[in-house]
Amino acid sequence: MFYKIFFKLYFILIVILFFPVSVFTQESNDPFYYQWAYNDIGVYEAWEYTTGSDKVVVAIIDNGFDTFHPDLLANAWKNIDEIPNNKIDDDKNGYIDDVWGWNFADSNNDPRPQVDNLSDNEKGEHIFSHGTMVAGLIGAVGNNNKDGVGINWKVKLMNLKVLGNNGSGNLDTIDDAIRYAVDNGADVINISMVGYYTEDMKKAIDYAYENGVVVVAAAGNNSFSLNDNALYPICIDKGLGVQKVLGVSAIMQEHKLTTFSNIGSDCIDLTAPGSSISSTVRFSPTNGLPNRYLGGWQGTSFATPMVSGAAALIKSIQPAWGSVEIYQAILSTVHHTPSADEVGYAELFGAGMLQIDEAVRYAMGSIVNGGWEKIVSYQAKSGLASVRDVDNNEIEENLNYLSGADGVFSYKQNGGKYFAITKQVDGVSKVFILNEKGKEIIKWNVVGGGKYNIVVGDLIGDSQVEIILSPQDKSKLLFKIFDFNGVELSAYNLENQHSGVDLAIVPYGGQNQVVAYYKETELIIARFDVKAKLQSSFTIDSYIKNRGEIIVGDFDGDNTNEYVVTGDENDLPFLLFYEKSGELIRHFYAYSPSYRGVLDIESLDFDNDKQDEVAVLAVKGDQSARIWRFEGKKSEVWWPFSEDNKSELRLLVY
Repeated sequence: MFYKIFFKLYFILIVILFFPVSVFTQESNDPFYYQWAYNDIGVYEAWEYTTGSDKVVVAIIDNGFDTFHPDLLANAWKNIDEIPNNKIDDDKNGYIDDVWGWNFADSNNDPRPQVDNLSDNEKGEHIFSHGTMVAGLIGAVGNNNKDGVGINWKVKLMNLKVLGNNGSGNLDTIDDAIRYAVDNGADVINISMVGYYTEDMKKAIDYAYENGVVVVAAAGNNSFSLNDNALYPICIDKGLGVQKVLGVSAIMQEHKLTTFSNIGSDCIDLTAPGSSISSTVRFSPTNGLPNRYLGGWQGTSFATPMVSGAAALIKSIQPAWGSVEIYQAILSTVHHTPSADEVGYAELFGAGMLQIDEAVRYAMGSIVNGGWEKIVSYQAKSGLASVRDVDNNEIEENLNYLSGADGVFSYKQNGGKYFAITKQVDGVSKVFILNEKGKEIIKWNVVGGGKYNIVVGDLIGDSQVEIILSPQDKSKLLFKIFDFNGVELSAYNLENQHSGVDLAIVPYGGQNQVVAYYKETELIIARFDVKAKLQSSFTIDSYIKNRGEIIVGDFDGDNTNEYVVTGDENDLPFLLFYEKSGELIRHFYAYSPSYRGVLDIESLDFDNDKQDEVAVLAVKGDQSARIWRFEGKKSEVWWPFSEDNKSELRLLVY
């Protein structure tokens, strides 16, 4: 039996010539950069954080897109391992001369929609432009002063054709297209079509999921419930309890469901704009197609690439994330309008309306610390503090609640600022949680005694904090994780003793992970998950021999975290910058090479440029406080205390 699939696109060929005036800090110079859909789902705000990356690959499984379109070519994926037109499968991937993708519908290496001998009616409907429109929404080149702009200014678009130019055909090759995408490096797969179920399709999507590849699928334009009449691939994970596909319905500008969109909470995960959309179209003046960019398009086919575009932006920020983390980022940040009928709401909109800006902020997590208000230098014994604020005002305060603390960590939660402190009181080790004014919120005793360093983070992703302690002295215990009330959740022990541990918290989606910096036989940096399971580790084998402090931040501006570490008073006063892979990417002296002394360091975005700097303070108080940029340049230098107030200083930023 021959199966066909049809797109109900309800095309209206109207060029959008009027654009409301908006002000964006990160603004593209493309003449048609504005459209309501981008505005309402937060694309312009998301560009404040990222405009995409050409290291991210989005596969577009469709009826082919115009690879050589002037606004798509620079972002088109190219198989650099294949030699063009030599009729040899150079990269041994099973496809000959697949330089620009593959045409699975016709079994050849040209996935572009063919536009020879079109009728006037076909030219008017523009169904052959379907894949080109999808591609333009995901990744039309940004800031090139041409046409419109994609959600990603930079990305790589993989062209995989499974349908004919008129949007019809069988789905027998969609599984091959999905596997091709996964095997050739796709991070995201966009499928703006619906059709019948095949076991091969299911296995291919399982394969994508197992390899961490995001799959986004359209709901279809049949105006019926997918709960009763399932279509695929959107319903491929129906009833599984595992998110393998993001299913997308379509809304209009009034944020109501379009009349054509399919519904059904079994398959719909979220909604996005799918009406009055503008994008690139197939460009071929010699074949009577002089337009490069047109508007007025409708369909869940165009809501779907909004979600795929969001996934690609997230991937540009968090390249190590797979589908599980990206699905969480998107679905946990949607705009959900409270409803008296939540069941009915989910039928139409799933979790809610896509909010790309919120999803991107989620992905950023604490990568860029930002938002600092005070740099506090304080005397460990007395609590006397020199406070520097964002307006460069310097005042002295007596933060006596910090006096005698072994470890101090500041954090924010639910709009409030708090201190987590470890201290020995009458020979008993205690943890205190204090508010910004020093009022005690909670305290509990630490079984085992001794001095501890402390950090706080949401390790589980439930918006509640956990408290992590590490011993400052010799021990086989690396760290313990406690809940807010002091109930021990987990711990990690070494086979041999270390000589003291410093801790850091790193963002991981909606959660945090623990990084421990210690010396066993070698200096080691190790990263752990919530269950105290070792995720990765590396050794430090040059420049310093002893453990100092560790901090985390995006110091080189690449939207990923790096570690900065120091040695102790016997080491040179280096700041060493490491990628999480263990690669040393920069090092320089915080003070003169002749200086010896313990350094206290903190990370902060001092100049609000979305790139972190390192604040450094000499614990002995015999050197100036400094703010260092990744490039090795000082942003600020000051003396926090007068000459007679220097004694065992500590640094705190919040």
